[in-house]
Amino acid sequence: MATNFFLGVDIGTTSLKIAVINSKSGHICQLVSSEHNAQFNLNEDSSYNEQNVAKIISCLESCLADEISADVKKNVKGLAFCGQMHGVLFWKETIGNGIGCPGSPNSKILSHIEASPLITWQDQRCSSDFLATLPSTDSHLNVSSGHGCATIFWMKAHKPSVITYYNQAATIMDFVVFRLCRLDKPVTTLQNAASWGYFNTEKDHWNKEILQRTDFPYELLPNVQKPGSVAGHLKFDWCGLPSDIPVGAALGDLQCSVLSVMQDKSAVINVSTSAQLVYKINEGFQPFNNPIKRPGVEYFPYFKGTYIAVAASLNGGNVIQTFVQMMQHWLEELGVDIQEAQLWNRLSKYQPKDFPPNKSSDEMVIVPTLHGERHSPDMRASISGISAGSLSLGNVYRKLSHGIISNMFDMLPAEDLHQAGIEKIIGCGTAFIKNLFIQERAKTMSNLPLVMCKEQNAAAGAVFATFLSGGEPQKKLLDSF
Repeated sequence: MATNFFLGVDIGTTSLKIAVINSKSGHICQLVSSEHNAQFNLNEDSSYNEQNVAKIISCLESCLADEISADVKKNVKGLAFCGQMHGVLFWKETIGNGIGCPGSPNSKILSHIEASPLITWQDQRCSSDFLATLPSTDSHLNVSSGHGCATIFWMKAHKPSVITYYNQAATIMDFVVFRLCRLDKPVTTLQNAASWGYFNTEKDHWNKEILQRTDFPYELLPNVQKPGSVAGHLKFDWCGLPSDIPVGAALGDLQCSVLSVMQDKSAVINVSTSAQLVYKINEGFQPFNNPIKRPGVEYFPYFKGTYIAVAASLNGGNVIQTFVQMMQHWLEELGVDIQEAQLWNRLSKYQPKDFPPNKSSDEMVIVPTLHGERHSPDMRASISGISAGSLSLGNVYRKLSHGIISNMFDMLPAEDLHQAGIEKIIGCGTAFIKNLFIQERAKTMSNLPLVMCKEQNAAAGAVFATFLSGGEPQKKLLDSF
């Protein structure tokens, strides 16, 4: 008897991940990961952050075609999607060939489609002054730059031709589901709708009256479904996958990542491109009845009507990436040709044991908020306590890493975790797993035991939320590693 599978796809900020899940046991059979290199290098304005949709789709289709065996694909019984929240792309159908796809000229996702770039969650074009002009929202979540509705407001004010030219808008993963199922209108889940702003999670609908009073293009907003629901069925054979299999409505990558590792009485620290400190709130909690006490904490919709408390920092592994690129550029200016990979390799050799207690080096503090924070977009990075003995490369790297964790605990203090009954920290994410200084600081700041999760997997979490066991996969996932 043939083994059946589910596929989960996570369309992330820097990479694309696919998880093959045994439909009976719930175990992860295969993981595929590939950087999509879709980032545009924009000279127009450094506050813009956009990605090439065609490159993302090409990466997805190449991974499916080349990395997953034909025997597995013919026995896939469902597709689940999640990905980077908040972002937006615009598109319309056309009788022409569409935008094409490098490496996938016959892509059925992109055929007969014209699409804008994906404007990501890292986009900072909406200044504080601009955000102050937007109408108040009937939502417990704030609206920030990089959020879908804020971006649409900005486009309407500054590039109205984009709004009039295209007739559909959604996140990148909603776009993929829309095209695979050949839907008449894109659908999203409550998780992604809430990430755009102007969505009431208690009433399950957009702030229609508020938006329409401002002449907001309300017709662009996708329909909203419950997390874990099916959006439609695959309308054609795709990269070896058979037609007619169910396709889940796309979920948020944060929620799916947390779902894949969360245990009872635990909090999760995830450090990848960005960084999050998260714990699940007890059932029955309603954010409208519980005003946020910490400006850096938000209550994100999770699964089955529950919420997670999230300190979501814009400053994670991307800050260390900027540090590495800065060093590379400085060396180039000095006539030294060095590859970025060589710098990463050198940094990876530093360990906490190399830095015994020393007042001179320990006093330096790096606040790593290069990208501001959603609750304080004008915040900038800073360094204090510099002394002659604190400026070694290893110590600067160590203190920058410490700063990423300290910043999250400034947003969500350890005392709040203790009061919530949290008894341990689960650490995950590429930057967390690879960086011993981040791990060291997490132990110190939380004053709780640290459990390392080899790799949280949002793609697997999407499968469990959509097709298996109603969102209780933790033991199966952890046993898979």
